[in-house]
Amino acid sequence: MKKVLLSLAVAATALTAYADETNLLSNGGFEEWNDGKPVSWKSTTTASLGLMIQSTEARSGSYAVQMDDSTANKRLASVEQELAEGTYVFSIYAKSVDASDPATLTPGNVPVTAAGKVSYSWGKTVSEVPSEWTLLADTFEVKTAGNYSVTVRIQKNTGSALFDDASLVKLSQGSGEGGGDDPEPTPDLTGVITVEEAHALSTGTAKVYGTVYAAGTAGFVLGDATGYIYTYYNGHNYAVGDELIIEGAVSQYQGFNQFTNTATITKTASGQSLTYPTPVVLDGAAADAWIADPAIKYVSMTGTLTVSGNYYNVTIEGAATAIGSIVYPTAAMKANLTNGATVTVKGFAMYPSSSKYINVVAVEASSAGESNLKSIANTIDNPYSTAEIITLIDDATSDLSDSVYVKGVVSKVESFNSTYGSITYWLDNNTFEVYSGLGVDGAKLEAQTDLSIGDSVIVKGLVKKYNTTYEFDKNNYIAKYFPTENQVVLTDPTNTPETAYTTAAAIRMIDAGTFDLSKKVYVKGTVSKIQTYSAKNKNLTYWLDEDAFEVYSGYGLQGDSIASEDYLKVGDEVVVYGIIKKYNTTYEFDKGNFLYSVNGSTEDVASVNEITADADKPKTIYNLLGQRVDVITGKGIYIINGKKTIVR
Repeated sequence: MKKVLLSLAVAATALTAYADETNLLSNGGFEEWNDGKPVSWKSTTTASLGLMIQSTEARSGSYAVQMDDSTANKRLASVEQELAEGTYVFSIYAKSVDASDPATLTPGNVPVTAAGKVSYSWGKTVSEVPSEWTLLADTFEVKTAGNYSVTVRIQKNTGSALFDDASLVKLSQGSGEGGGDDPEPTPDLTGVITVEEAHALSTGTAKVYGTVYAAGTAGFVLGDATGYIYTYYNGHNYAVGDELIIEGAVSQYQGFNQFTNTATITKTASGQSLTYPTPVVLDGAAADAWIADPAIKYVSMTGTLTVSGNYYNVTIEGAATAIGSIVYPTAAMKANLTNGATVTVKGFAMYPSSSKYINVVAVEASSAGESNLKSIANTIDNPYSTAEIITLIDDATSDLSDSVYVKGVVSKVESFNSTYGSITYWLDNNTFEVYSGLGVDGAKLEAQTDLSIGDSVIVKGLVKKYNTTYEFDKNNYIAKYFPTENQVVLTDPTNTPETAYTTAAAIRMIDAGTFDLSKKVYVKGTVSKIQTYSAKNKNLTYWLDEDAFEVYSGYGLQGDSIASEDYLKVGDEVVVYGIIKKYNTTYEFDKGNFLYSVNGSTEDVASVNEITADADKPKTIYNLLGQRVDVITGKGIYIINGKKTIVR
């Protein structure tokens, strides 16, 4: 079955019911383009990161914007604008360019200080966005009036994506929350169809009248005489027995239609009595058969419960493939569940995932007996090695709900999250990942350079295996740091293009006086000024990030000569490789540096003059969508006579 992700939003009911419908974004439909960029969609800050390509594969109108995948995160961001205090909803439609290489996207917003500094506030990440238009949305609160951009992040090493029909609306005051509306004594049933008919729709909207039969914290099951349908609604207030009218778009997820919280929901009654069907017993064989041919059913399953973060999985004896999964159980249900114990679950099997999980919205779930798991908790004075903790993770009897202490040596510093003040890094030859780790005793970290290769640490937190990666889960922290064990390697500033320093971090390293500045490093930034071009030496001197960092006599991609000062433009996002230093009062790259990438591309750059110099030479030109074009219509990436070329 074709996998289609749910569209996401966070308003309690449809935006038209509770929002000022004025779209605060200029050019939200990406119809206006200038100089190869969509008007009003190039932030003056680093919030914009990545090459934007004009596409005719629009959801509405004539154009959409495409951003390509990369080994680093990329961001589409609007020009910042003044927002008053209040609650806002940012929404945008997106689709993956290639169904076989789907993008992972996260909507969010970017507060911008008066000095132009930015931070990021991210909404919910949508993994594997389908190649059909999907609504993404993020609700955020502005507590202090100021400048904001809205943004969507494309996660590194995932597919390219198209975007269209973006909007930013302010929610009206006193709108209330979902589930809190007064019941309507005379519900309007005009246009109501059955649940069965709603499942039969391929596209469009549906209006369904039914009763809540099961509820978790992230959604609920609505049923009528013809069947059951799921509504994905994180943080809803609806309960079993509520009578609802739901009207909105249906979206396919894992082969089944669902509603989301973008729909209008009207509660007409509560406390309705319910009769459940006889459950289908999912023993090992029946569970495997369900995964092979999923269908929405009321089921019962018994097995060993494994709790890991928000995941409540049930290992069913005799199942070769299938694993049961309780979909976001309520707090009351969690109180009856014991990690490692035998559990019996009754509820609605609503959809599969990862070709093995039977996702059940539970009606009843309780453990029988004590946990079969062994505690792996230890002390800071007796930490595990990374090899020991990997062995314990692989042991099915280990209680991974216990926090543990693990000692290791930092072997790679991967990324810094300024919003959370955390660093993702690796221990012991990259055998164990510390995901989004905090500093000593949970303190926020200030920069990626706060940790260095060779640092010895004891980390405390929850451990797990994520796909093939052994890791600390988020909310871990450094329990003990050993500064005496890294005095030599702390001087080594070398990094990779993927972990390029910001200019601010590079300045801190220069000022620290402890780093070996004879070693070359990667630094990323936004071109803020083109200063001088040397026709003799074929290089360019320019500045990054509001002229905070100079690139002195820099060469082109991979050290190539630069043909003209038009090689770079103000606003280009670059990664530069070379030796950094402070010359008098100027922080700079020394001569001999060169560009690693420009706007995410490491391809050779050709100017428009170079491309058009030989007018008599036949040219075959394609855009990145594979469409043959007669002429180059603007800046971007083209395939010209079989060679990928960036036109500036």
